[in-house]
Amino acid sequence: MKIQKRDKVIFIIFVFLSVSTFGPTHLYAKKKQNVSSKSTQLKCESCHKVSGWSPASFDHDKTGFPLKGRHQYIRCSECHPESQFSKPIPRDCQGCHNDVHTGKLGKFCEKCHNPSDWKGSFTIEQHRRTNFPLTGAHALLPCQECHQDIKNKSFSRASVKCFSCHEADYVSTASSSINHVTAGFSQRCQDCHRSNRWTPSIGFRQHDACFPISGGAHRNILCLECHNSIPNISSLGACNSGTFFCGNCHQGSHSQSKMDAKHNEVVGYQFVDQKCYECHRDGQE
Repeated sequence: MKIQKRDKVIFIIFVFLSVSTFGPTHLYAKKKQNVSSKSTQLKCESCHKVSGWSPASFDHDKTGFPLKGRHQYIRCSECHPESQFSKPIPRDCQGCHNDVHTGKLGKFCEKCHNPSDWKGSFTIEQHRRTNFPLTGAHALLPCQECHQDIKNKSFSRASVKCFSCHEADYVSTASSSINHVTAGFSQRCQDCHRSNRWTPSIGFRQHDACFPISGGAHRNILCLECHNSIPNISSLGACNSGTFFCGNCHQGSHSQSKMDAKHNEVVGYQFVDQKCYECHRDGQE
């Protein structure tokens, strides 16, 4: 009897201590949870499970802002201060991320960045939708070749004119090729050169008006294979530079004796370059 009575006393003391110790704490926690639930208009079970108060989970896709990439691993409080989930927050990137480009590249960060990696991913295909598509050798250049200020992330808009990048190449022709400055060549590099290869040139359109070299048998022919000197381009435009010599290439089958016999009945024939050109302006028979 004494043992049973003692057990009853121990049980009563245990119950009393349990209620006094855990009861108020649970009520306080419940009260706190209800306040939070009311202020955020969320039900506890929307984020929490009976198996454990944490970690919490919430289907963020329903908000219209799916958590992708690195966004999945940040704490809720980093976007929702003081757990004010009902308070609207900015959805654009600038709402959380400092724009190191200072607005120069627009507000659509996702065109160059993705949620998984902040490192830029502006592709060649995207660049083709700008006013300077990257074709040929340009597609292999690092960004800083044209955007010199890449270190401070401003990516100022580089000029789309060839000469703005290739002025040194233009001037260097004085010692490496045909002196473009002396000849008065245009600063529109694209008139004579392709983006995939700097040499050989494709000629220039002004020459085709006098004698076609962009196609046919004379395509890609070197200037000095026809001209014994390079005249000023204004002279070439007149189609009478006086510096070309057809005989450089047209020997053997075009020797004077053979041409004299072939043109025996051609009025005004002379075995001189200018006469060849007057009859064979397109380079054909």
